[in-house]
Amino acid sequence: MRVIERLTQAAAYFSALMLMLLSTTIFVAVIMRYVFNRPLPFADEISSYLCVNIIFLGFAYTMKEKANIRVEFLTSRLRPKSARKLEMVVILVGFIWVIPLAIGTWKLWYRNYSEAVLSWGGLQLPLWVPSLMVFGGSVLLLFQLLVEFLKLKKEKS
Repeated sequence: MRVIERLTQAAAYFSALMLMLLSTTIFVAVIMRYVFNRPLPFADEISSYLCVNIIFLGFAYTMKEKANIRVEFLTSRLRPKSARKLEMVVILVGFIWVIPLAIGTWKLWYRNYSEAVLSWGGLQLPLWVPSLMVFGGSVLLLFQLLVEFLKLKKEKS
């Protein structure tokens, strides 16, 4: 469980670094366009890949920190044992939902890698790189859901 939580933390740090890079890219693009009248041709392309990767690499950390959006009007009315059981069911549903997501992102990565798919923009980036991060974030979320489920199960005993 510690390995998964450390990987989750590392993904969150990497996501934060990409967020700084995204902010810097947008800032420089705005300055270049409106001050120097010379837009950065790759800013939109880089920004879109960074956004998707920031989100997917942050999923597991959000789950770990219980920072996702929750509706607690039901669980707050339940006894602690019932609320924990409900949370376990919700985590299982999430786990079942993330399995096809992980499979789909694997297929996307594999296609992009095996066919050497390049991005549509001027940079012609190999799309397997951002696809790999999306797949990695999906798998990490899958494992983090498992860790959270096991924590609740352990809490039960």
